[in-house]
Amino acid sequence: MNFPLARPQECGYRTDVRWFALSGRGPGLKVTGDGNLCFSAWPYTSEDLEAAWHPHELPRRETVTVCVDLLQLGLGGDTAWGARPHPEYTPLPNRKYRYRFRLSRD
Repeated sequence: MNFPLARPQECGYRTDVRWFALSGRGPGLKVTGDGNLCFSAWPYTSEDLEAAWHPHELPRRETVTVCVDLLQLGLGGDTAWGARPHPEYTPLPNRKYRYRFRLSRD
């Protein structure tokens, strides 16, 4: 799920997923949503991403960082330094959201 971008950043995000499973050596982990979920899984931490300027600076960890979300706000703006996405690309109104998911061995 990782792609070696010129400047390391979040990638491999999956949307509209009912369930996903992660496995390696030993028992795996299955995540099942009550509805659709979004997720990403990386072989490094968010802090590793923030500190790295080049892909070779990302350490390979023994663990996987998994992020499970309900939705994502939207992508891009007119600038790379904090402009919000245009309204047509931000389908999420500003309100409280709730979602549930179940963790089980796979």
